[in-house]
Amino acid sequence: MSKETIMRSLLSCQEEWQEYVDTYQYSVIASLIFTMMCVAIFRSLKSRLEGAPGLTAQFFFVTGSLKILVAIAILTIFVPRYPERCVQPGGNPSIAQYYAYPVLALLVGLLWIRKGYERLRHAREVLGDPQGAENEAVFDKVSTVELA
Repeated sequence: MSKETIMRSLLSCQEEWQEYVDTYQYSVIASLIFTMMCVAIFRSLKSRLEGAPGLTAQFFFVTGSLKILVAIAILTIFVPRYPERCVQPGGNPSIAQYYAYPVLALLVGLLWIRKGYERLRHAREVLGDPQGAENEAVFDKVSTVELA
């Protein structure tokens, strides 16, 4: 192989690597925007949600679950991987630094779900049902019509 062919191949590999890194960075930015939107929505609705702990719990469950899904997607799909056909003379770049944000986002999602469970517990206490009557028959709460 000529020196020119090697240089072209190396530039091609670096361009492909840069595309992977750019895609990762765009996904991280999208995740951060999602986090900021959730925080902004919660703060704008905080006065309304204070009186409805069940609704607040649902908000945290949904946003926490979505945050975890985004973190898993970043961790599995968008973490840059150096192209297999490319080998740099000094070795391929390390990708360990790209795992920090998805792990942090995963922890944030778990924290939001934990907040949801705390609010759900509070909602059950407000309703006077600390155990949560999941096992109670539905027909005890619904009026039925007797057939003759």
